[in-house]
Parts: sequence; structure tokens; C-alpha cells
Amino acid sequence: MQPPTYSKGVFKTINGGESWLAINTGLTNLEARAIAIDPETPARLYLGTYEGGLFKSENGGESWSAMMSPLNGKAVLQIVINPQTPSTLYVLALDEGVYKSTDGGQTWALKSANLPPGFVHLSLAIDPLTPETLYLVAMGFSLLKSINGGDTWAPSNTGLGVHAAMSIAIDPEEPSTLYAGTMSGGVYKSEDSGATWTSASAILTGKSIRSLAIDAKMTSTLYAGSDNSGIYMSLDAGATWQEINEGLEATANITSILLEPKNSANLYIGTMDHGAFKAVLEVVDPDPDPDPDPEAFVINFPIVLRDEK
Repeated sequence: MQPPTYSKGVFKTINGGESWLAINTGLTNLEARAIAIDPETPARLYLGTYEGGLFKSENGGESWSAMMSPLNGKAVLQIVINPQTPSTLYVLALDEGVYKSTDGGQTWALKSANLPPGFVHLSLAIDPLTPETLYLVAMGFSLLKSINGGDTWAPSNTGLGVHAAMSIAIDPEEPSTLYAGTMSGGVYKSEDSGATWTSASAILTGKSIRSLAIDAKMTSTLYAGSDNSGIYMSLDAGATWQEINEGLEATANITSILLEPKNSANLYIGTMDHGAFKAVLEVVDPDPDPDPDPEAFVINFPIVLRDEK
């Protein structure tokens, strides 16, 4: 696990967050904003920095080299890798839009045709089964969709109403099912690839949802990270939600959520100004009820990385 950290570069843990090691050799810019891991070659990492462009590591972060590209000097906000063809990369750049590379980052093309001018992009997601399909969250324009690898974009907002999208997650087993975190509107759900949206908020109504995650092994389990009220969990695909905030500050702002790939009971979250936290969720109810009781989970949030201020 390698979380990017503002102005301090990249840290790596190999023991589930018990300790962290800075891995910044070769970085000329420590304003880390985004990181991505090649799914076929996990030692290959891509790092996006603020006004420092892109860096690449071929050895799990032990050393980095700058990637010469039109992104040099630009603020990279997110890096997305095509899961079927990892040499195809997408990058969100501040004030620029979406860049695409089909050769592992050697060359890049701007893919912002017909995007609204002056938009601020927040999040990009790729359909894992049909990777030419992309979803882009853009502040002030809500949600856009491309079905041709970013060549063109079209609005995908029907049903969101006045609630601008802030984050998006795609069900890895049924990619036609999407979830959008919104500003002051909680979570919305689409079951037709973004053509229409309905509220899946329950107790999240009125909350701003900055981050979302889906358990790949049990896709009815969702996590929603809010602005200033912590993290929530749903065990029924968004029909109901519960707080899982023990150990967090009441006003925690959750900026990122990560589930451990081999053991999704281990949940990691990144917060604004308060570092990283880990949750260990253990099922203690042996009843194999297909509609499990949310109280069957024991939540434990030990601090794994905290920036004391």
C-alpha cells in the first residue's frame, strides 16, 4: 500500500499499516497527488504530482524517474489504468482535462473534446469489462460519459437533479451498476450504465460524499466517505447505511477509501489533515443469513499514520 501525501512524497507499508517508510528516491517534486499500480506488473507504479507532472517506478517505489510528457509542470489529480491493457493510461490534469496514453506513458493525447470549458474535474472511472467506457465527474457539470476511450463525452446526469457528483464507483461484477457520491445529496445509484439515477442515500441525505468504494468480493457492500462526518457502510447495495466511525473524529473528512485486495475485511481510509486509518471488520455472527444484520460487524479503528498538528 502506497498512499500519496501532500508535500511529503510517498510512503509505503508492508505490514498492514503498522509502520511506514518514505520512498522518494528520484522524486524532484514531493507534492504527491495520485498513484496507480500496474495490475499485471505490480512493481510498476505511476505517480502524479502537483505542478510536477508524472513519475514512474519499476521497482515498487524504491526509485523513481520523471516521465517526459506534455504533463510536465502540470498538476496531476488522478491516474487510471486500463485493467485489460495496462499500457493504456488516463490522467486527470488540473485545468487541462483528460490525457490518454496507449504506450505506457511514452506519448500522450489530450482527450477533452467537447468537455465544457472551465470545468474542474474531480474523478475518473473506467468500466472494468468494457474499458472504452469512462465516467468523468466534473464540478459544475456533474457527470459525463465516454464510450470511445475519451474521444467524445456526453452528459450522464438524468435523475441527479441539483446534486452535483463528487465521486463515482463502478460495480466490478455488474458494471452497469454505478454509484455516485454527490454534493449535499448523499449517494445516487444507476442500474443502466448511467442513463438514469435514483437516490440510494437513506441516512446520507444532505451529506456530501467525497469518496466511494465497493467490496469486489461482495459487491453489495459499499463504503461512502463524507465531508466532515466520517465514513458509512452499506451491506445491501445502498438501500441502508450505518456509521462506522469509532476512533475517528466526529468531523473527519474522508478523501480516499481502499479495501485490501486479498482480504476486504481490512479497510483503509485517507483523511484530510489527520492521516490514514485502518479498520478491521470481523463477521462475528455465524448465521449465513443472505440478508446479514449490520450489527454482526465489530469495528476497530487503530491509527496507522497520523499527522499531529
